[in-house]
Amino acid sequence: MTKAVKRTTVPVKEPASGHADIRELAESLLGKQPDALDEEEQNVLEDIRTRNLTSQDAADMADERAYYGDRLADKAAAIGGSWGFIISFMVVLLAWMVLNTDIQGYWHIAFDPYPYIFLNLMLSMLTAIQAPIIMMSQNRPARLRANIFARRHCMWHHGEALPPECRG
Repeated sequence: MTKAVKRTTVPVKEPASGHADIRELAESLLGKQPDALDEEEQNVLEDIRTRNLTSQDAADMADERAYYGDRLADKAAAIGGSWGFIISFMVVLLAWMVLNTDIQGYWHIAFDPYPYIFLNLMLSMLTAIQAPIIMMSQNRPARLRANIFARRHCMWHHGEALPPECRG
């Protein structure tokens, strides 16, 4: 569910460089070929070309366009990287070892005695699941930074071309 972006057309003077097409803008502003641009970058360059100012925060736009899996990965990474999770996980591991070594081991009914093979299996599975989730969560800020960079170029370009009374 993406919302329509509010756009305001502002009359601007023609820049000295006379940027007219997406190819020139892509190479001069982003240092990329037009076929290497993602959708966000193409939209920004189109706004620059047509002199439309975009009045929406790049972070808000990225959050609106985030898939459910992206938001879930962010939440899982936030929980998995917190001190609360680390401390509680250490308590669970210590309890597992004490339970299977000392308490149940005393009556010879330990279901996972030392060297804790079942615990190792569970930890390996947790790591196999948690690592890609954390990496997915780390990829979103990188895409957001690229989007913010493109938006800054857009606003910078328009900011120079605006008459003095319109500049903030």
